[in-house]
Amino acid sequence: MRERSRRCKQLTKGRRLNGAIPFVQNTALIVSGAGDLVACQLFNNTCAGREPILVTTDLAILIVWICVGLVWLAASASLKSIAREEPLRSRLFHTVAILPAFLLLFDSHLNAGVLNRRFVPDTPVIWWVGFALTVAGAAISIWARLLLGANWSATVTVKQDHELMRTGPYAMVRHPIYSGFLLAMLGTAIAFGEIRGLIALVLAFIAWRVKSLIEERFMLDQFGEQYAQYKREVKALIPFIL
Repeated sequence: MRERSRRCKQLTKGRRLNGAIPFVQNTALIVSGAGDLVACQLFNNTCAGREPILVTTDLAILIVWICVGLVWLAASASLKSIAREEPLRSRLFHTVAILPAFLLLFDSHLNAGVLNRRFVPDTPVIWWVGFALTVAGAAISIWARLLLGANWSATVTVKQDHELMRTGPYAMVRHPIYSGFLLAMLGTAIAFGEIRGLIALVLAFIAWRVKSLIEERFMLDQFGEQYAQYKREVKALIPFIL
């Protein structure tokens, strides 16, 4: 029983992954080792004489984000043609703001001084709250992305035969993909527990808020009063607030 308890503790705590490069490297490891990982969980972390697999809290968070990325790749296989697109300057702004945000969020080995300090206690309850928010935010973003379908684009565009979505998560906020990502980033910041995660959240919020305002100008040009009414009835990012 003591040995089982010790291994269970290993499953709920572990070292943080080393930032953006291991994010890519670990993708292949997670996919190829998924079967072994499940088997080890079911059989008290031992597999036919192999060393036990350590499932860290950070790896669990990482798996959620990798699942989001895989859904995005699959859903982007078929998109409508672009009728109108934002200028290069605004696209560069989104990139410049978003990349440092995710670097701060995931790379615990940045020499960021005070930003590496904790803002919440390092307890299982805090981690589970953060993990639950991460999963909830990821689910909202995936739901909104799948509903948007071929109308989606990584940049601000109007597509050929563009459709205005007002159902599902789009009935709660006008930009549920961004709202879901922000909720997932908040959850990840809480789970990791360091101030750098909050800074990452602020950077992402600024980038996506600016991008959403550009999108809304495009939508107003495309849909006119129909979109203006939508703006009056539904908040942009946070239900009933913003």
